[in-house]
Amino acid sequence: MQTTDVYAETAIGTESELPSVPIHEFLQRLKKELPKLIELVTGDTLRHHELWGKAIPYQVPSYGSGRSKGHCVRPDILLTRDGPKICELDFVPSGRGYLLASLGHRQQEEFTKAFERWYRSMGATNVLYTTASTTTCRNETEYFANRMRRFTDIRVNPVNIDRVPDEWGKELFVDRLSYRSEMNTREEDKLLANLDVSTAEPYLDSKAIFAMIHEPSLTKMLEEELGVETLEFFRQAFPHTMLVSRIKSPKEVERIAKEREKWTVKNSDVETDVSWGSRGTTVGARTSEKKFTGLLLGTAANAKPAGTYPILQRWHASRDFWYVWNAVIDGVYEPTRLYAPDKQSDTKTTRYAEKEVGARLGFYFLVNREARSCEVAPYGCMVMRQDDLIHGASDALCVAVQAR
Repeated sequence: MQTTDVYAETAIGTESELPSVPIHEFLQRLKKELPKLIELVTGDTLRHHELWGKAIPYQVPSYGSGRSKGHCVRPDILLTRDGPKICELDFVPSGRGYLLASLGHRQQEEFTKAFERWYRSMGATNVLYTTASTTTCRNETEYFANRMRRFTDIRVNPVNIDRVPDEWGKELFVDRLSYRSEMNTREEDKLLANLDVSTAEPYLDSKAIFAMIHEPSLTKMLEEELGVETLEFFRQAFPHTMLVSRIKSPKEVERIAKEREKWTVKNSDVETDVSWGSRGTTVGARTSEKKFTGLLLGTAANAKPAGTYPILQRWHASRDFWYVWNAVIDGVYEPTRLYAPDKQSDTKTTRYAEKEVGARLGFYFLVNREARSCEVAPYGCMVMRQDDLIHGASDALCVAVQAR
């Protein structure tokens, strides 16, 4: 089955009609602050800390040269009654191809030009956009590469990293869209030796970073490293989070379990099949008190894998985006393609909303580490679901959006 041509005719006009969301000011502030957070986490202060040097999984081997020149980061953002909330920072984000497929030609050019500027700022003109043997989103990397060839002079080659031969040479930039758990080649350190890889540091994907930002004992250090205003911004933007291991008293465990509808437990490991997306997330409102107590105590049976240093994170509900969902059903907006054409969507995605529609926003932040600069690509994705747990399931709708 062909995987590239399925997108060939989706962008039939100069511009696609897109919903706009009131998030521009927040994105611009995050663009300013995100490089500071990356420098903090990749520096020595936390790496050598007795607790956080372990909770943030620095021990997981890096890729390639070991230090990234840059990152493509997609924060998962909820618009809530308490303002925008970042529930995840994805340093290996998918979705570029799916997003491009629902944009008009002019919009596609704008989007790809942002990536061209990012690649060029790091001296990357020959790019491998890499999935691995069990990665499920290969088709969208092919479409992204197709659009980059159409609108830019950057050579982007979509490849299975397990099959990259040594003779490809060392003048390559590896734009990584895979985890070690998806690779058949377990000696990837030799395969990628000395190559520039984004993101080379897997620990940046750890959700323990959210708990670190909210850790009271680190406040003085964080104010010195980040600045008072930057720390205040992240503590407002990140839902209140703590390491489960920091919950000391049985009474506190009991209290949290009784108030579990206010909390989620998340796996903060990296590079495993159960640590990304919603695979390691347990929503308190959908879990029994007994099982949630077990998660907090590390004794839960038949629960989602919580990992080595699970986090407890405050639950925030999205605002209701029923009107965007219904506009997609009416044909006002073109949905992006979340799946390969042989995958079936739930029939719920063909009908008007019957319940509240939660939405998760994803815009791409293109970071140059050496320049400490960041650009936000001009369009993002809105994943909508009539469910509290918002992710790209078969009953979800996804549409390209613009910020206002």
